[in-house]
Amino acid sequence: MLCITQIGGMKRTKSGKQEMTGAQYYSQYLADESENGEPNGKFIGAGLADFELEGKEPDLKALKHLFNGEDQNGKMLVKGSTTKRKHAYDLTFNCGKDVSILFALADEDERRLIQQAQQHAVEKSIEYVQNNATYSRAGKGGKERIQVKKLVAATFEHSTARQAKNETRPSVHLHTHCVIPNMVKCDDGVVRTLQCDFYRHQMTASAI
Repeated sequence: MLCITQIGGMKRTKSGKQEMTGAQYYSQYLADESENGEPNGKFIGAGLADFELEGKEPDLKALKHLFNGEDQNGKMLVKGSTTKRKHAYDLTFNCGKDVSILFALADEDERRLIQQAQQHAVEKSIEYVQNNATYSRAGKGGKERIQVKKLVAATFEHSTARQAKNETRPSVHLHTHCVIPNMVKCDDGVVRTLQCDFYRHQMTASAI
């Protein structure tokens, strides 16, 4: 099952107030989990060369630059506020509970096979999203819609859910966070924000 979360930007609470969503918290959480025994993250997507990310790992510093619309040297690539705009989208691919339990009980070799299958499925799904649901806008007032068949995505595999306050240990839950920064380099060489169709393609991407 695929769940989609917007990172950053503004959201309206039940009381009607607007507040920031946690880009800083999110980047710290994803980077820290690698230090807690989870596998290191991995950059995927056809847009890696556009942002000099080939061969690099998505650590905290790299995520902060991407969330802020910057290159890896801190140069601003996307116009607009770094605090109020959407920073990224988290497409979280969740395995069924049966697969999660199998993973928890498996030996190292079997776990490695399950992890490889999970990562392969995630990469194929992102390839579909990249080719069918990735757009930007150009022209006066952003009236021109441009399809851009390339993305940058950082994948982070986690084997457990976040531990609830009333739990003595976290629940088994194999899933992969796939974080897509809110910027893309268009064919004319200009870096723009995404105008994505992720939600419209959610069911198909999840089925892959």
